[in-house]
Amino acid sequence: MTPSRVPDQATPGNRLAARFLRISAIWLFVGVLLGTYMGVTHDHVDKQIHVHGNLLGWASCALFAAFHRLWPSASESMAGRLHFWLHNIGLLSLVAGLALVARGNATAAPLLGAGSLLLVAACAVFLDVVWRATGHAN
Repeated sequence: MTPSRVPDQATPGNRLAARFLRISAIWLFVGVLLGTYMGVTHDHVDKQIHVHGNLLGWASCALFAAFHRLWPSASESMAGRLHFWLHNIGLLSLVAGLALVARGNATAAPLLGAGSLLLVAACAVFLDVVWRATGHAN
């Protein structure tokens, strides 16, 4: 391990920032692969998955990583960690539901709905985390 890596692992905030950044890079890779596939095949049935994965996966998770890096104390609460799991489980459920519904599987609508609700809950938790971390809890 290089000395510059030691502080990255030292605090919960830095670890949570790294998790968000890693998951955002995965979403970016998946989004680029899906976008390339859609462009090559001219089959755009997955455009909603592409958009949601890139916006809520790549862009949002990268911003969450930056937030947790700038305010590492936000990650020390259960709410910071809860936000990570709610967001990522919700997003996976959402894109899986979108993929199934787009292919005519109406029985997947509850999965899509559950993913959406988990993402709403994740946003509410993040709002609370931001408010507390930036000194505006009252």
